[in-house]
Parts: sequence; C-alpha cells; structure tokens
Amino acid sequence: MQNITANNNTSITFTTTKTGKADLKKDGGTIRGRHTVQVDMLVGTDHKTIAGLDLVKVESADRAKLKTALESRGLVFTDLDFNLALEGDLPRKKGVLTALRQSATGSNTDNKHLDAYSDHPCGVKGVSIHDGTGDVHVRGIIIGEKIISADPNGNARKTKSGLHVQLKNAISKELDLTTRKWRQYKLPADATVNGIDNPSSL
Repeated sequence: MQNITANNNTSITFTTTKTGKADLKKDGGTIRGRHTVQVDMLVGTDHKTIAGLDLVKVESADRAKLKTALESRGLVFTDLDFNLALEGDLPRKKGVLTALRQSATGSNTDNKHLDAYSDHPCGVKGVSIHDGTGDVHVRGIIIGEKIISADPNGNARKTKSGLHVQLKNAISKELDLTTRKWRQYKLPADATVNGIDNPSSL
C-alpha cells in the first residue's frame, strides 16, 4: 500500500504498472511493456499555464536558427513541412503553435477525454478521479521514471512516426518545451492520496 502526500507545486513519488501496448493481431496481440515503474512527478501544476509559457517560447524563437537545428538532427524536410509543424491547423496535421494556442485557451479538442475526470477530494491540481471507473489518476511534469520490475514479455512495440510528428517532437526538444514532459499515470487501487482511499478500492 502506498501513502502519497501531494501538495500544489511539489514533487511526489509513487509506484505503478504501465498499461503497455498490444502487438499487432497478426503477430499474436500479446501485450508488452507492462513494466512496474517508480515515478517522480511535479504535481499541482496547470497545463493551461504551462502551455501559455511554452507558447511564448515558440513564438519568440528564431525560426531560421530552429530550422538549422532541426536539419542538424538529420531531418530532411521542406519549408512547407516546417511551417505545417509549427502552424498546421488540420485535425491530423496540427502544428506545435496551434496546439499550444488551443491548450493555453482551453479550446484544444484533443483534450476532450479529460471531460471524463472529476477533481480528487485532496484538492491538488492534476490529481483526479475517472468518473466511469473510480480510478485515481495523476497528471503533471515528469521528473523521472525508473523500471523496478520489467514486463517478462518485454518492451511495447514501437511505431514509426511520420515526418510531421518527428518535426513537432524535434521542435519541442530543441526549445525544451515543458509540455513535452507532461504525463498521466493511473495509481494502484490500494494507493491513498493525503490519507484518502482510492474510490475504486472501496
């Protein structure tokens, strides 16, 4: 049993098991990557605020230098590819700036899944309860993740990202955006937060 003490803008440490990812059906569909991990995370932060700060960072970046930095990472792309990675506004081709603007104003439709969560009674931002399952989830800025018990089935399969996603990821890394470190984990059923039991264990 884990007793987690959480406060706004403080780090917490907890242990949980990742959900993993299934192999393709043609490969048998085995779920891999269900590692038990120890996580250090900063909670009590607001994703909207973080997105706003990252937005300023991207808007003020020297685009010529950024483009050169991406090319030095070995990426091959056109000016159109680069501009789409920043300013694209199509559902499956959303750019970094577009996503940050939407997240900073609370209008990012990619975050609709968060409507299924309610605030946890502990009152700390980022600690929430899934309305359907009663599971407690924590969202925040990842500080570190360490595998303490590896899945005997091995790591989850990796999917190859297209150029648009590769460029967006490289931009986020190059500018060291905080939003790229934003993670969500489900806590084990026997974990308590500030002395409050997990509703799914009751």
